Amino acid sequence: MVPEGLLSFYALSTPAQQTLSTAIYCALEVGRLQLALKLHSEQVFGGVPWPNGHCWMKALELVSESAVGIGGQLKGLLEEFQDGYMLDLCCSESDLASFASHLFTIAFSQQAESRAAAEILSHQYSAHHSSSRKHSNPVPSTAEDLLVKAVGRVESQPMIDPKFIDSPELADIRFRLGDKIVYGHRIVLVNASERFREMLRGSGGLVPIEDVSYEVFRVSEGCVCMCD
Repeated sequence: MVPEGLLSFYALSTPAQQTLSTAIYCALEVGRLQLALKLHSEQVFGGVPWPNGHCWMKALELVSESAVGIGGQLKGLLEEFQDGYMLDLCCSESDLASFASHLFTIAFSQQAESRAAAEILSHQYSAHHSSSRKHSNPVPSTAEDLLVKAVGRVESQPMIDPKFIDSPELADIRFRLGDKIVYGHRIVLVNASERFREMLRGSGGLVPIEDVSYEVFRVSEGCVCMCD
């Protein structure tokens, strides 16, 4: 809601919008999180929107590494996630890798609010699939297919053939999430992610996962395997 007597961002002239968008972008790039959040707040023309998925990702990264995340900013950022941001992130190998890394970190955080935020992002993935099916273009039916389509837009080689992601073929580790099983490849996961390295150190062939949903974990594993 725009404070009384103040123009909304979208009522400003194009040059003014561009100036504010540049300001929030620069604030994020130099790590001025508080300034970026101030510009994004309702007190500044109803909130300067994140210019693109990269800026949203940068804000998520800074908030998740700061005590600010405890105050609800992390949850708020995840609730702002939208399909357009995902399309932006798919254009950058580093952004996509960062997205996967922070999603996994948030999902396995010990803070209840952070776990809830990860669940919100999981639901956003479901919404992405549902809304995409309304269009005439072919839509990936599985999480790994979505990731293949995303990573295929950047010049990189996946760490593993996509057909082996969450597949029992050649898998040497299993993760149990409720009544569901996710298959993995220990050497790939250990080399790709410090968190998987810690999780799999000294573990047997079946690792129980209790603090994250099946969908979040499956997408996280897929992102880690697909980002070289």
